[in-house]
Amino acid sequence: MRSPVIRFIRDNYVDVIFFIAEAALALGLPFLIALLFSKKDPYILGLNAFGLTVITFFIIILFNQRVVLDKKIQPIYNLLSARFGHHSYDDQYFLRTNHYTKEKELLAEQLAQHVLPKVIGDLYNKNSNLRVINIIIDSGSTLTPLFPELISEGIQLNNIRYTEDMIKMEGKVDIFIYTNSESGIDEIHRIPSIKSLKLTERHFNLIGGQPLRKYRANTGRLTQMFLDSLWKEKKENKDTVCTISIITANWFTVKRNCTEIALLARGHGHMDFKKSVCENSDIILLVAPLGKILPINNVKILNDILKKYESDTYQDYVIPCDRKNMTYLITTQRPINVLYPLYRISRELTKEIKDTEGLNYMVYKSCKLFVPQGKMHDEIFLNDVPHHYIRENFEEIYGYSPK
Repeated sequence: MRSPVIRFIRDNYVDVIFFIAEAALALGLPFLIALLFSKKDPYILGLNAFGLTVITFFIIILFNQRVVLDKKIQPIYNLLSARFGHHSYDDQYFLRTNHYTKEKELLAEQLAQHVLPKVIGDLYNKNSNLRVINIIIDSGSTLTPLFPELISEGIQLNNIRYTEDMIKMEGKVDIFIYTNSESGIDEIHRIPSIKSLKLTERHFNLIGGQPLRKYRANTGRLTQMFLDSLWKEKKENKDTVCTISIITANWFTVKRNCTEIALLARGHGHMDFKKSVCENSDIILLVAPLGKILPINNVKILNDILKKYESDTYQDYVIPCDRKNMTYLITTQRPINVLYPLYRISRELTKEIKDTEGLNYMVYKSCKLFVPQGKMHDEIFLNDVPHHYIRENFEEIYGYSPK
């Protein structure tokens, strides 16, 4: 067995080398300096050497404090990061979580308690052969609050019975939840395990793939392979399997009267996931804070504006015309008041839109009223339009002045 000294040196050899080098520096450098300036007087030589040795040791101790403090504080930092989700200042996902925070929570509540139950009930009532409903939840900070909402409240359906790995509706329909959202699963793990929770982590299925840090998402070839397996199963079982997709995006572009809606996204595999899900779902729920819905005709307008600020551009995917009658836009309303810069687009979007001929996508009719924080116009403007390149080009994008 090796001695404790040898084990210590082996485990901390870097620190040992630095200590020896620092000790040699602390002892040797003062004597060299003292020798140069002492005129070879032994008394002055000794006094200067002693003084410089003390000063050098003091400087080295101060220099080493950062290393010592890092080692002591790092475990505490890791614990706080795991518990409270602290992120680095340049973490783009973390920065986005500070955008529309309360509005996203309101949308999550609306989805879990009103939209999903209605959509599932409609599917079930229209299709007596239905046996499986797959719910696919997209990644992104907009939908992250939906996960704790589902865990806490469940999906408010009558006569529902829960099992470990699925939700049973009236003993006839199995409801499975799939997601590629790492942040959503992370939110689930932050919730203490208490008996009053309606769902558990085992009700959620995390789709694998390559991590995309910027969006806390899994994307790529393996992700698409899994989706393809779901579409194959759906095709083989025809009307016994239905899919509800809950999709968000960096931006949505909406033409006048909702005659066209496009998703805008960027990042490796990000758009591929959204496109595949939209093309193969029976119901598409597009979810966005009102400030992420842009009344422009195409992505080129936004990309041209973006060139002045950054090099990365957006891809777009237009929801096909033949899927209009299965696509819902879920957002919020603003008070009809000039104090709120988005009140005009709110008025346009939330008015009742006739859909008898399939000419328009459907804006969910019970969009909740959301009042942005702030008492003065400039403060509200900053909270409601947090992206500086949108604020600085507001009139070009929205067609009217924010003031």
